[in-house]
This record gives sequence, structure tokens and C-alpha cells, in this order.
Amino acid sequence: MEYRDYKGTELLLNSTLLLIRKRKLIPCDSVALPVAPNEADLGELPLELYSMGWHEVHWRDRRVAWDNRARATPRPQPFCLFQILLSGGVLFADKDGERRMHPGDAFLIPLPSPTAYRLPENESWEWLYLCFGGTAAVSITRRINAGLGYTFRLPDHAEPLHDMVELYRRALHRELPSRADASAAVYQLMMKLLLCASHSMPSMSPPVAAALRYIDAHLAEPELSLEAIAGAACLSRFHFLRTFKAALGIAPMAYVTSRRMERAAELLTMTQRSVKQVAAATGFAHVSYFCTAFRRYFGHAPRKNA
Repeated sequence: MEYRDYKGTELLLNSTLLLIRKRKLIPCDSVALPVAPNEADLGELPLELYSMGWHEVHWRDRRVAWDNRARATPRPQPFCLFQILLSGGVLFADKDGERRMHPGDAFLIPLPSPTAYRLPENESWEWLYLCFGGTAAVSITRRINAGLGYTFRLPDHAEPLHDMVELYRRALHRELPSRADASAAVYQLMMKLLLCASHSMPSMSPPVAAALRYIDAHLAEPELSLEAIAGAACLSRFHFLRTFKAALGIAPMAYVTSRRMERAAELLTMTQRSVKQVAAATGFAHVSYFCTAFRRYFGHAPRKNA
């Protein structure tokens, strides 16, 4: 099949699409993933493949818009989504606003997250997508996001692109006979993305690094303050504000709120704690204030994701 961008001009075939053509892979919206009968003994895995496929949508057939703030997880375990745009266009939105993604661009997000994406009017798209979860899925995804952001473009020769195509090929041809095999393949892909992310991350100054460690260690304390964080960084309040925002692009207390909300979403999906217990574990003395902050951040009230 031909790959064309949204204007109809022929898409420059990068190594990923050449690999797809060479291996004669065909679109499949959702690849069946067989499970061996004795695999219940494995219990929860750090990374687990839930589903993957090659998704084609045309505006004339279906309007597509996903608000990931309110998107429920398909299983009790955390849920993350990795997608590579093969052709067409997509409009992706996060706290920095809405921007267009082009063929070859990718995104990686935990769910729920303060993001959204939609199909532009009168256009089409093709995605290679991967849904995965497991006990380490969200933490690994966020480490990758710290280096690459939610959306990114990897070089044509980047190993994660080839690994994604190979994983799709194996799933399509039923060469993933067990959960363990699928888990190992997803782990390899995520570790290579993490390596790309580590190469992209700017070097962190010691004061900012000390502040981040302090924030994570005291996230559950309602009295966590700007003064205390600045003290941990050994900087004056004014100097710390400027240094922190220059390094991360966000004010310190806004970062604290973001970390608290992300931690709350993790606890709601990964544990059996009540909303009241999650509020206390993320530094909110009053459940009502926690619910207000959660709704403001994610667009919906906190709830268990079953």
C-alpha cells in the first residue's frame, strides 16, 4: 500500500516504513494475544502487553477524539499508550496547548493524563500502537516523558522504531506464545526508549536535583512549602524560584501539585486505597480540596479505575 501524508504528497519513507514494507505487514486494528494456560502463576508483571495494532481511520468513516483526562483504564493495573504515526495527521494537546503531529512522530502517555488528541477534520491517520501496563509501567513511562516529553520524534535509525515494528510482526504472526515473551519484548522496547530519553535530558544542577529529591520525599506532607524546598536546595527563595523554573519550565509549587496529582492517579489505579486515603497520602488534609484539585487537573473527579 502507498503511504501519503494529509496533503496527498508522497510520504518520505523512513527506515521504519521501509521495514514495514519489506516484511509485508498488513494493517490489523487489534492483534489477538494468546495466553498460555499455566500463566496465571506468573502473577503481576512489571510490564505487560495488553494489546497492539495498526489503526486506520478516515474522517468520512469515523470522528475520533480522545480526552485522556477521563479515559478509563481497561484493567486494574496501570495503562500506558505508545503510538507512532505512520501517515496522516493528528492534533495533540497538553498543558502547552494543541500542536500538530506529523508522520514519524510518536507519543507515549500514562492514562489518565492531562492530554488529548483528535483527528483533524477531513483527514485520516494510520497509527502503529501499543497498550501496555504492569506494576512498573507508569513509573517507566514518566521517566521517558521527563526526557522526551509526551510527544517526540526519534531518528529514522533509532532502535525503538525497529523494535516496535518487530513486536507488531511477532504479534501479528502469533510469535508471542506467552505473557512472559510479550513482557520481555515490551521491556526491551521501553528500555531503549528510556536510553533515548536519558540522552535527551539536560544535566540537572545540584540545587534543582536536591529540590526534586526533597519534594518526592515529602510529597505526603500537607505543610510542604516553597521555603522548605528552597532550604533543601540551599538557595534563597527568590533565587530558587528563578533557578527551578529555568530548569524545568514550571514554578516549584505548580510542580508539587503536578507530582501530587500523578501520584494520586497511580495510587487509585495500583492500590485498593480509598479516595480519602489517597488524599492523605498525597499531602491533602481535606478530601474536598483534594477532589477539587484532582478535577481541575484531570477534568473529572477521583475514582477507582477498575
